[in-house]
Amino acid sequence: MGKRAAVIAWIATIWAVSAGVAQTWEQRTIGNVTSYGEICFVDSLHGWALVNAGTAGIARTVDGGETWTVYTDDDLQFHTHFTFADTLNGWAVGIAGQIAHTSDGGITWAAQTSGANQFLNDLTFLNPDTGWVVGDFQTILRTTNGGVTWQPQHDSASGAPYGVDFVDAGTGWTAGMHGVVMHTTNSGATWVTQLQEPQSYAMFSALCAASSSNAWAVAGEGSIWHTSDGGASWQTQSSGTTEILMDVAFTDANTGWVVGWNGTLLHTTDGGATWSTQDPGVTETLHGISFPDANHGWISAGHSLLRYSPPLTTPTPTILSPSSTYLSPAFPNPFNPSTTLRFGLPRESTISLDVFDLLGRKTASLYSGMLSAGQHEMLWNCPACPSGIYLARMQAGGQVLEQKLMLLK
Repeated sequence: MGKRAAVIAWIATIWAVSAGVAQTWEQRTIGNVTSYGEICFVDSLHGWALVNAGTAGIARTVDGGETWTVYTDDDLQFHTHFTFADTLNGWAVGIAGQIAHTSDGGITWAAQTSGANQFLNDLTFLNPDTGWVVGDFQTILRTTNGGVTWQPQHDSASGAPYGVDFVDAGTGWTAGMHGVVMHTTNSGATWVTQLQEPQSYAMFSALCAASSSNAWAVAGEGSIWHTSDGGASWQTQSSGTTEILMDVAFTDANTGWVVGWNGTLLHTTDGGATWSTQDPGVTETLHGISFPDANHGWISAGHSLLRYSPPLTTPTPTILSPSSTYLSPAFPNPFNPSTTLRFGLPRESTISLDVFDLLGRKTASLYSGMLSAGQHEMLWNCPACPSGIYLARMQAGGQVLEQKLMLLK
């Protein structure tokens, strides 16, 4: 596979989607990227997106989307779906049974022999060794050695699985054409049909499993199906839309999002019993979504990326007594490049709040002087500071309180 020699670093350009306290999504673009494909984040900092910047490539961030680096590779234009098992190991699949693997975080890719020649539609990995790929003509492939070899598996249903997800080494689902959902509890050695809805709209485009009990599949005409008993039964959920739904992500059995055509974005906090509509700020098709945890999420649209920014909440003070001085943990932490320190004073006091590095050198003086009783907060913003551990130290009324801070760039 011939990798283009030029590696182009781009700083993300940010636009706020709209003003207002309720805004939770912001629109981002990367340099001269003209279109965006699938997206995947393995944690709050490390993520990738299939892109086109004159030629096919993949964009990578290691700082939560503040900056992106684009790696172009002509062969990636034939790969339409990808995933990463950790910060280094990823796989991409596409036409004619093609599978590519990276072990350096997406900088270089090498072809793997799949033994298939069908269009491959989706993939999932539990770790750098164990994963599954699904495709047309009932294609299911499994690897236990990172893709060095792939073993074919076969389901008993007609059509093609378009989505696959596993919650552990034994338990997983596929969903796809003809409204078919398949289930396995033995790593895919055998597959059992749990659902078959032949309606034209019930062509499942994506699947997400939050546990061995809870899974969701989405399709056309706003169709969402859910199981809470491991697939013994499946029920439809009322989405409130008739748009074609493209992808689904859950961070636990209650909290999830669904994206689809014409800017469709749905959110639930009760496992899908009710779905609310969110405004992503764009009207184009939202075709991919990734949530590594409940507070960090990304959506890929046709011409931009959308980042989830949850409303800031005040953490519970470490000392709950209203008559005591306290210094709460910084939030966020780790952070880049700013974080907020919150503290409380039982009475008017003279305080100093400073930040030191691990060598004891003062990096910043956030406040020095008299403050009234009550709750206070101070922002530390240091875009020029290097990554590392820092110490916030507050002196008030003869007390010295400290908190560790971690700056990650």
